Amino acid sequence: MKKYEPLKKDLSADIDVRRLGDEPVSFTLTATPDQLAEIAALHDIPALHCLDVTGIIEPGEPIAVRGTLTADMDRTCVVTGETIPEKMTAPFVLLFSETPETADPKEIDIDLEGEPIEAIRHHHLFLKEALI
Repeated sequence: MKKYEPLKKDLSADIDVRRLGDEPVSFTLTATPDQLAEIAALHDIPALHCLDVTGIIEPGEPIAVRGTLTADMDRTCVVTGETIPEKMTAPFVLLFSETPETADPKEIDIDLEGEPIEAIRHHHLFLKEALI
């Protein structure tokens, strides 16, 4: 499988749909220290040490992005208040379309019926906004 190489390798990377072609492509993004701090503050996480996103972009209408978000973090125990290290792995599916109001997720997978569809803006997919 071909690997998509965005200009940036961090979460601010946008995916230019004009560069995708007709075949699925893989990608890997890693959060920068500033992005880790921003996400930790947004989600009230004491410390976010690492966040990686790997996935496959499947061209079509809508475009499907399937992948896994992996994070190493410290969480606070609600009972004891202790900091607990945690590794989180979460699969995700994101859908993108130039016309999200008329796109049909069932065209990709019947299980995606009712999933929200993100807008493609200026020929780009913005994964950070959709994931975080």
